[in-house]
Amino acid sequence: MARKSLPNLGYNPPPLQTPLTAETPDMQGVPYQQRGGPPRAQVHQAWAAFHANTYQQICLTKFSRTILLNNLAIANPCANVITVHQIGWGTRLTAILTSTISADLTVVFTKGADIMTITVPHGTAINTPVIVPIAGILFQDQEVIVPKITASGGDTSALPIVAVTVEWNLVQSQSINQTPPTGDQN
Repeated sequence: MARKSLPNLGYNPPPLQTPLTAETPDMQGVPYQQRGGPPRAQVHQAWAAFHANTYQQICLTKFSRTILLNNLAIANPCANVITVHQIGWGTRLTAILTSTISADLTVVFTKGADIMTITVPHGTAINTPVIVPIAGILFQDQEVIVPKITASGGDTSALPIVAVTVEWNLVQSQSINQTPPTGDQN
C-alpha cells in the first residue's frame, strides 16, 4: 500500500538556481584537491531562509526531569529535589501511572514562588498520561524544584507507582524578557 502524505497547501518551494551536484565542464576529471575547493551552489534566498528557520525549530531543545514515586504517603519532599540545568520556559507536567491507586493523587512542585500542581484522578487507566500545561513559568539554571505529595491514598509498592515529569524548553537569552509562550509547546 502506497503512503499518502497530506498536502501542505501553503507551501510553494522556490526553485534551486544550480543543482548542488553541479560541476563545471572545465573541472571534469580534475582531482578534488586540485580544484581550489568545493563547487559553490547558488541557493535561492528563500531556500536559505527556509533552512535557517527549520534549523532553529529543530534546535529548540526540550529538557525534562522525571521522579518515580513508589511511596504515595503525604510527604514534603516526596522524592529527591530536581535541579534545573538550563534556563527555559515551562511546557508541561506529565504523570503516568504504572499501577492503580486507591485515591486521587496530587503532587505539588514548588520552585521559589512558583507552584505547579498535577492531580491524577483515582480512575485513571495505567499508562495513560495526565498532562497539565505550565506555560509562563520561567526555569532558571541551577534552580531547585521540590516535589511534595499533598493528597493521596498512601499506596506503597516496591516498584514505582507513578512517574511525574517536569518539562521546559531552552530559550535564547534575548527572549527571556519577552512574553512567555502559551499553551502546550510540543
